[in-house]
Amino acid sequence: MTIYTICPDRLSEGQWEDRRLEFADKLVEYAEQRIPGLSQHTQVRVILTPADFRALTLADHHAFGGLAPFQNAARIRHQTPIQGLWFVGAQSESGGGGHSVIPGAYKTARRILKKTRAGVI
Repeated sequence: MTIYTICPDRLSEGQWEDRRLEFADKLVEYAEQRIPGLSQHTQVRVILTPADFRALTLADHHAFGGLAPFQNAARIRHQTPIQGLWFVGAQSESGGGGHSVIPGAYKTARRILKKTRAGVI
């Protein structure tokens, strides 16, 4: 299970590094209103701050669920140079958001099926 929230890059009071456990505990406490006993059954907790996310993604700018969109930014094509490897998602050529990702995934799946039937894949 993943519990997450949208949060500011910088806190108005204190530093993420010092307050990460405090905010994580609040999220679990909130989730326990719907999932009683969650904290007693948690075996592993991984708490990522905005700085952790930047370090993991090697990105200076990001948004919830991925990289922040930039106008006229180059996007990764659905069909990659690696045969049989296709890419869909917010950073793909279809763009971010469910309204773009879902149709992009559908069109990509159709392209894959067409190539498979033609014996190209």
